[in-house]
Amino acid sequence: MAEHQDFGIWGESLAADWLEANGFEILHRNWRMGKLEIDLIARKGKYLHIIEVKTRHGNEYGWPEESVSVKKFRHLQVAAGVFLRAHPQYQWLRYDLLAITRQRNGAIDFFFREDLYFTR
Repeated sequence: MAEHQDFGIWGESLAADWLEANGFEILHRNWRMGKLEIDLIARKGKYLHIIEVKTRHGNEYGWPEESVSVKKFRHLQVAAGVFLRAHPQYQWLRYDLLAITRQRNGAIDFFFREDLYFTR
């Protein structure tokens, strides 16, 4: 497996641990249906959370959260629609972003943005 894929898997595992420590119940990791993919699906309270995870080494090329495009958000919406058709018990939905940056000194920064919506 390529180094960047290993780093992404590491980031998603770290994200799941962080979310659980903050009261989320992880329901699915890397949920897939055909070409559709959702990094993490979690529940907290009455909400189902569709979570995009972005992990980067430092911020020399920008912050990880800056790499989520409108196109990616639309892809998440389509994937969430497919998931919800198979799991209609969820009535409250949020799209979230958890950005993880591993700094050169080894420090790890988390940036969590809950209830996103992109317009354009």
